[in-house]
Amino acid sequence: MTPIPSGRTSCQNARLTYDRSFGGHHVTALVGAEQQYVTKSYAMAGRKNFVSTALPELNVGSTAAADQMVGGVDSTAAYNNYFGRLNYDFGGKYLLEFSFRDNGSQIFPAGKRFGFFPGGSAGWVMSEEKFMHNLPWVSYLKLRASHGELGNDRVAPYQFLQAYSFGSNYVFGQNDVSGIYPNTVPNADITWEVSKKTDFGLVANLWNGLLGIDATYFLEHRSRILVKPNLSVSNIYGYPSLPTENIGKVNVGGYELALTHRQTFRDWSYTVSANFNYARSKIVYMDEVPQSEPWQNATGHPIGSQLIYKSAGIFKDQADLTKNANQAGSGSQVGDQKLANLSGGQQITANDQFRFDYSNVPMETFGLTYIMRYKSWDLNIFFYGQTKVYNYDQVYANLGNTDFSNAMVARADGRWSVSNPNGNLPRSGEWTPG
Repeated sequence: MTPIPSGRTSCQNARLTYDRSFGGHHVTALVGAEQQYVTKSYAMAGRKNFVSTALPELNVGSTAAADQMVGGVDSTAAYNNYFGRLNYDFGGKYLLEFSFRDNGSQIFPAGKRFGFFPGGSAGWVMSEEKFMHNLPWVSYLKLRASHGELGNDRVAPYQFLQAYSFGSNYVFGQNDVSGIYPNTVPNADITWEVSKKTDFGLVANLWNGLLGIDATYFLEHRSRILVKPNLSVSNIYGYPSLPTENIGKVNVGGYELALTHRQTFRDWSYTVSANFNYARSKIVYMDEVPQSEPWQNATGHPIGSQLIYKSAGIFKDQADLTKNANQAGSGSQVGDQKLANLSGGQQITANDQFRFDYSNVPMETFGLTYIMRYKSWDLNIFFYGQTKVYNYDQVYANLGNTDFSNAMVARADGRWSVSNPNGNLPRSGEWTPG
């Protein structure tokens, strides 16, 4: 099999800058444009049953149709972007910035290819004000706020074109002729996904570096997210699948906090830094088909939240299993998880699942770094952690990472068994409800 790849990238850009200071004012500006054109081509040819292994050339392979293979892929991408930025500060105390990008992507149809994404920020260096000079312990203090928009075009290309698949062959006479059929309905209005983000922050340096603070609170609204219209469009049109549309909405909110402490003693110095980050998402709209129970809907919950059963403990003995007849007839055994009956039905069913707001993506992350220096020597110690994150029991061993036996021992020691009826984990090989 012989692959023949090829490709070409062409890029042009131009920028114009301006910088001027007058009095206590300082102004800088930048405008520019860039174009990019990328082509990729890949061809493949192969044969089997060669005359001799000493002649690995395609033309000496078998001529039978079943022994010949050909294939290839071509792709093209083009971008046309315009951008600009204007900065202003007065006396190093009042800071303003405005920016924009007008991005064009070939992935979208004509008339929908360009997206305009502006942004702006403002800062106030309070420590430069006269009334702050009476606070010598404040070395630096700055307040800032920003709001901006970004666009995303990292989606499947050319969704505005009608695509076809090979199949549904026809027989004409004695010949089997390849057929084609339309698959996904094209979306002629597909365009950029948009993210609007607002930040409020504070940066401080106190007591000449003994305490540094960098705190940020942010809000993000993502709109025009490409999702399938599962509820608002009927399936009676006869197409295998519906196209994605720019109808999804998600909100994200959170904060970031970093604290730093530095100290120097002659040839010795050390730095301690700690950080904490929290972010939580919420699905606002996704054209969701309503679930059997209202608490099972994904709308209103974080991205990645899944439907699971709620555990009500472990069946410790046969008497405990017999008392829960609504689950006993489903194949459960002593040592299995006891499932909560959320729907109030006679039996535990899929309607008793609930939307769990956590996933394998942590909502909170934190870290601690310690750096000690002595002359030309230094020692770095770093700790990292995460919480509000969950994994399935099937990947329990992955929690061990450096020593898988640690997690395996914890799983084995905590499981229910005849000799450990009060174990807080299910028995080994527990039945999993479907």
